[in-house]
Amino acid sequence: MGDAPSRSQLVKIGKALAAGTETPEQLDVLDALLARCDEVQARARDDLAAALPRFPKQSSGPLDVRGRTKTLTTLREKLQRMGGQTLPVVRDLAGLRIVGDLLLHEQDELLTFACEALGVEVDQVRIIDRRAEPMRGYRALHAEFVLDGVRVELQIRTERQHAWAEIYERLGDALGREIRYPQEQTEPETSSSAAQTALAVVMIDHMERVSRSLDRIEQLAAMAGRLRSGVLRYEVDGVSIGDRLVRNAALTAELYEQARRELDALARILDRLKQRGEQP
Repeated sequence: MGDAPSRSQLVKIGKALAAGTETPEQLDVLDALLARCDEVQARARDDLAAALPRFPKQSSGPLDVRGRTKTLTTLREKLQRMGGQTLPVVRDLAGLRIVGDLLLHEQDELLTFACEALGVEVDQVRIIDRRAEPMRGYRALHAEFVLDGVRVELQIRTERQHAWAEIYERLGDALGREIRYPQEQTEPETSSSAAQTALAVVMIDHMERVSRSLDRIEQLAAMAGRLRSGVLRYEVDGVSIGDRLVRNAALTAELYEQARRELDALARILDRLKQRGEQP
């Protein structure tokens, strides 16, 4: 394989791809780049799959690892949203995702474990904690690093975070992908009707409320996990952790059931729209 394209070369290709004026030569360069990304992410996915059974966690459920490389179509869409000149800094040409029954602190520990398994120095990793700073309710732990010369994005999600994100993806399919990327949207799509825009606003607000409920659930689950491991043995505001956990148990169940019902309701709405072939 030839030398990697230069930054200036990628800028020109990105602008051309966003405008739909790319040349066959530029496509050849881009195809080679994406093939390299695919090779790196596939190898990294296999390395993680082999290492993850050794990761210690409280639940016995498996950790699912998947990889994907952006296609020409998804890359073009992203460049059109962001501006073609941003191709050199697109963070997720190669992507990895780990999903499992994890406590919040286990997400952090898994990030360190995954980096070690891939031979990546932790101090060379850019961490984006969407649990602390959600984006329209999206919560997960992201890490960006360079692996074998390829920029890679690793997402680590709990099962609840993943379920929420999957519903939001389906919303984006129905209402327009721009609802997923508010920071990248420059102008509303001309095809979006006022009714569809209003529906998108309602759905986004609904999903953000569900996300806050799920966050509360995971915070309580983290407290329970730390209690079981003996990390927390002290009182908080004069109330023992054990008593506080029991007091919040009913709230935890109520929040979870409410969030589950809301997610199911959103799924049913989208399914009906798809079956009828209607524009939301």
